[in-house]
Amino acid sequence: MDQLEQARLLGLAAGFQGHIERWRRAVAMQDARIRNHPWASERPDRAVDTELLALCLRNLLRACWACHGCFDHDTYAPFQEAMNNFEAAVPHARVIRDLLQRFDRYHADGHLDVFISLDEPAEWRVGPEGYSLLVNELRLDLATASRESDRMAATALRAINYIVFCIQNTGELPT
Repeated sequence: MDQLEQARLLGLAAGFQGHIERWRRAVAMQDARIRNHPWASERPDRAVDTELLALCLRNLLRACWACHGCFDHDTYAPFQEAMNNFEAAVPHARVIRDLLQRFDRYHADGHLDVFISLDEPAEWRVGPEGYSLLVNELRLDLATASRESDRMAATALRAINYIVFCIQNTGELPT
């Protein structure tokens, strides 16, 4: 790999690292707001904070997808593995985010990319693990989502650091 390509990849790694760190912090901030905010059914604040948390989770996932597209390959795919682990632990995160964030498309078309309706309002439940948001049959456990997104971000950041180390010391991407 020539020096120009090394510089390009190092620049991408630095940029992706910044996005991952930013959205990781945003998830933590929204999680703290939801946990520490007094809940009253007549106040929609928690719903707004949850929608923002869903957006932060999705953007963190998108930053990992960008890393995957740039750095993963057949024999080295830490970003794909991190995303797979997150989506296995929080399977409804993307769909709930789509339902909450693309309400305009739902009302215009009657459906989203998935065929789930918003016939019932979102519902909050509090259990031993903390707060959960339920939208129809879909459940987003906020503690699990925050914990697993933090793991995904930590894995991605370690992978970026290793990629930078390899480029700087061998001039090549990890294999």
